[in-house]
Amino acid sequence: MTEQLLRLDNVGYAYRGKRSRDVLVGINMGFRAGTMYAVTGPSGSGKTTLLSLLAGLDDPTAGRVLHRGRDIRETGLLAYRRDTMSLVFQSYNLIDYLTVRENVLLGGPGDPDELLERVGIGAELRGRSVLKLSGGQQQRVAIARALAGTSEVILADEPTGNLDEETEASIIEVLKRCAHEDGTCVIVVTHSSRVCAAADEVVDLPKFNQVAN
Repeated sequence: MTEQLLRLDNVGYAYRGKRSRDVLVGINMGFRAGTMYAVTGPSGSGKTTLLSLLAGLDDPTAGRVLHRGRDIRETGLLAYRRDTMSLVFQSYNLIDYLTVRENVLLGGPGDPDELLERVGIGAELRGRSVLKLSGGQQQRVAIARALAGTSEVILADEPTGNLDEETEASIIEVLKRCAHEDGTCVIVVTHSSRVCAAADEVVDLPKFNQVAN
């Protein structure tokens, strides 16, 4: 079996304040390169929190997030995010005053035209403002931007949540190719049955979460 690229080692996360609340408790799971994962669970089960911990955007209140066996806090969260991670958001997070091509250039050294071709964005659209694209086209640009870096891991938060069935299918295919052809670890938080059916492994988060109900 392929060595785990990322591992959550007894990870917990709690919101602290007047009403402290545990979101994740005792999470143990691993993720391998070349594999597409779908992370599922009802709203409020901690899926997006899990993704934020894997991305180094939040720090666990218990346990460790390991990259190649090393605590990402030892690496440094900024360096870890820069060198290891690409994020695809449901809201796209594109820069609205830049063109399609310019948005992809922000992602890293990859050839933007080659990447845009790969995700199905033709040459006639690449000089346009991203505001003139459909939602599905904007999501493709966001994925191309994620691919522009040299990341080992792509984390996607509900990347098909606002898309029609045809566009969803094309986005799923792009993510699968990232995993199977590029050897990337692709982790998708989703409610979509189609994404789950396409994934190599489905992680039902509540089964791993020891938080008291």
